[in-house]
Amino acid sequence: MLFSIFTILLLAPEFLVSALYLPNPKTKRSFTANPVIPQPFADPSTIQGSDGTWWTFSSDNNVQNVPVASSPDFETWSIDPSFDALPQAGNWTASDPVVWAPDVIQLSDGSYVMYYAAAWDQNDAIHCIGVATSTILQGPYQALPEPWVCPSDQGGAIDPTSFTDPSTQKQYVLYKIDGNTLVPGGSCGNAPPPGGSLSPTPIMLQEVSPSDGITPINTPIQILDRGPDDGPLIEAPSLVAVQAGGSGGDVEGEEGVWTYVLFFSSNCWNTVWYDVSYAMSVGDVTGGDGGYVKSSEALLVSGMGGLDSPGGLDIAPDGQHVVFHGDSAPGDATLRQLRTGKVVIWGEKVMI
Repeated sequence: MLFSIFTILLLAPEFLVSALYLPNPKTKRSFTANPVIPQPFADPSTIQGSDGTWWTFSSDNNVQNVPVASSPDFETWSIDPSFDALPQAGNWTASDPVVWAPDVIQLSDGSYVMYYAAAWDQNDAIHCIGVATSTILQGPYQALPEPWVCPSDQGGAIDPTSFTDPSTQKQYVLYKIDGNTLVPGGSCGNAPPPGGSLSPTPIMLQEVSPSDGITPINTPIQILDRGPDDGPLIEAPSLVAVQAGGSGGDVEGEEGVWTYVLFFSSNCWNTVWYDVSYAMSVGDVTGGDGGYVKSSEALLVSGMGGLDSPGGLDIAPDGQHVVFHGDSAPGDATLRQLRTGKVVIWGEKVMI
């Protein structure tokens, strides 16, 4: 067995060093329990520009479809309240597109692709995934005229996120099948009456052409689904790879073997049980025969360091910088705000 459990430490920025063979790591938390900006900023994703500036994108705030915040150092953040990175969500979206969870990747030609979920014009209770492009990282982005993925018979699709596999340089998009919308009851659906069954909410992995980040290659693969401890759903995937004996982290196992760490949220976003968890796969981005193995403990939960309903974590390709949201008050999801942190993957345990 190549590993048992990873150690993931949230460290104070001044103590954060390379994840490679980190000796005696300190356990002081580095995540921001208080929001780094006061505005609504749910389901964030982050990317660093060539000049070192960090850009973070958010679900709509009832004014902009995609608000954008920036930081020169990942500590001091600012937001232009008048700028919308996606002024038009696409001809396929409902009149109120309700844009969720945008994610941006840079292509080899220097251009950018944004993936996002939006309400479908044929049934605004269902979200589909759209794609938009730009030559400027922060946008504005131009939406394609049709949805990229729209499995309406399965409840739609949300929470797209991009991933480039460092072992193969293949490019992927992950997303969640929004099956909980098909079963009524509860805060987020999927609360059937006695004798009823829950709908799956799997995380899908779709390979795409690296030349445009859009054209699908083969069919999507399911890599994870909800379990008994996840409540009605899992969602908000974000994937990073670390390497045993390499620069990605101090990971037990055969040197050179890549391990894939999949972050996700479980339970309902508007409850105190919403959290950030993770699962791991050794040597295979698809999960292989053993699949992705979920951690027995969540990474971030309510009450930890003053957090309330943390969720929607996105990890940068560097494997350290993370952004996520938290409620402004316990049990009050009307204002979800941006938090940041740094993650170190180290050893065989999980410590927070």
